[in-house]
Amino acid sequence: MHSLDDKTLAGFRLLIAVAKADGKIAQEELDALRDSFAENAALVEQLLHEDIDVDAQIAFLETPAERERVYRSAFALAHVDEHMAHDEVNILEKIWPEHTEDSLLEEVLGEVKDTLLPSSIMPVADPARRQDEIDHDTLKYAIISAIVGATPIPGVAIIADAAVIGIQVKLVRDIGQYWGHTVDGAAARSLLGSAAGGLGVRVAVNNLMRFVPGWGSAFSAATSFATTYAIGRVANSYFSTDRDLDENAMRELFKKAKLEGQGVYASKKDQVEAIKEKHGDALDDLTAQAGDKALSHNQYGRAVLDTIDLDADEL
Repeated sequence: MHSLDDKTLAGFRLLIAVAKADGKIAQEELDALRDSFAENAALVEQLLHEDIDVDAQIAFLETPAERERVYRSAFALAHVDEHMAHDEVNILEKIWPEHTEDSLLEEVLGEVKDTLLPSSIMPVADPARRQDEIDHDTLKYAIISAIVGATPIPGVAIIADAAVIGIQVKLVRDIGQYWGHTVDGAAARSLLGSAAGGLGVRVAVNNLMRFVPGWGSAFSAATSFATTYAIGRVANSYFSTDRDLDENAMRELFKKAKLEGQGVYASKKDQVEAIKEKHGDALDDLTAQAGDKALSHNQYGRAVLDTIDLDADEL
């Protein structure tokens, strides 16, 4: 288990307080919390049984930026079921009384819109070539997700999570088209939720983990890679069965594929770092623009995909 400082623990305690505020925690939320905490999963059980003093935990957050960061994570968690209970709202108001527009989170976690570049992939009839194309895209988008997921965008870190979700949506759409299926953004997002579940929980935890000194970026990179890799595997199975794969089967497949993805990331970690270094200046510029809100999360995601255009030789 990685050692977490008091501020990080305060943020996680506040997340758990929000999760418990409406008197119930859905199994999907619990599973996603345990999964998202990774090697710190035991901490979830510990915090669930604590009597959390919300005011005492907020006192650890000394700057407006720290309060905003925890607020946005807590908002994402509270929004999982698209309904916020009175007690959840009260905690959010305490964390960051000066909170402003939440439209970005609403767009990320609420009604989905088509994201990133339109897919225009022709169906591939030859099974071997189709699998090669799908494997290439799955690995490519997993690498890009790792790079984006590790990026703490100043003031609006949630944009990185939004961009990763957008990349995953595009991967699902592309794989569907390789199999001859037309998939719009809403359908792709629905498949994401069915397979991975708890997207709001994952956004909430990643948004805090990313800022853990000396570890957070590595955690977010590994998680973003493995999750995207697993989504590619699930999407391939889903479309190969002519969409005849139920939610339980997708969840089980996702869990197994994510473990596989973690192993793949371990073998590709140096390569991911080299690709990130190669495009470092361009990515830093995009990060600065996103931090200044000169780029929306859609524009940021598109620009990242344009910047990191990996061919077969780089994979």
